[in-house]
Amino acid sequence: LVVADIEEMPFGASVLSVFTNENGGIIDDTVICKHADHLYIVSNAACADKDLNHIRTKMGEFQKKGGLVDLKVIDDRALLALQGPLAAEILQKLCDKDLSDFKFMTSRFLHIKTIESHVSRSGYTGEDGFEISVPELSSQRLAKLILGYPSVHLAGLGARDSLRLEAGLCLYGHDLDDSTTPVEAGLAWTIGKRRRVEGGFLGADRILAQLKDGVTRRRVGLIVEGAPARGTII
Repeated sequence: LVVADIEEMPFGASVLSVFTNENGGIIDDTVICKHADHLYIVSNAACADKDLNHIRTKMGEFQKKGGLVDLKVIDDRALLALQGPLAAEILQKLCDKDLSDFKFMTSRFLHIKTIESHVSRSGYTGEDGFEISVPELSSQRLAKLILGYPSVHLAGLGARDSLRLEAGLCLYGHDLDDSTTPVEAGLAWTIGKRRRVEGGFLGADRILAQLKDGVTRRRVGLIVEGAPARGTII
């Protein structure tokens, strides 16, 4: 389903990857967290229906060949992002467990003031921080706990969009779509080393050929002096 090398990931690791279609286009980008007996997959809410349809279709094909796999859709949780240079300090104050060894792009299950949480040291801002998944009914309580610290402030989608742009992070539907390959999107680094040799993912023939021969278009970043509005012709 994805271009990352999931088999070689150690338990507790997280990885950014993409779902590809038969033509190598990107169906969606996703963060995959590997735990001892399952994968915890986070995808874009706006793409949830097509992602689930794609996963279920490929699961059915796998199961018909004798493969053993199951899918549990979790739709009763909320995601809070605690981002910035003080994120680790704030989260530690809310947890009994020592977080000093909580490395970037790893995830673990924690209790934050008794709230059951799945926490990944990652984010969509270009800053250090954590993405915290909690039961929906506990989300307001957690937000109030975090906002109880004077150094924490609310930030909306506009601020997040500015930060992800500055960090060169992709937004599906703007920088990525189902006709753009990972190579064209500047995401060739998400393709695992073993996958580059063995292939085995959807669209591999086209994507691996692009890695070898290059592409005629590629996402790039521009540094501007002003602030062009979305949709401005450059």
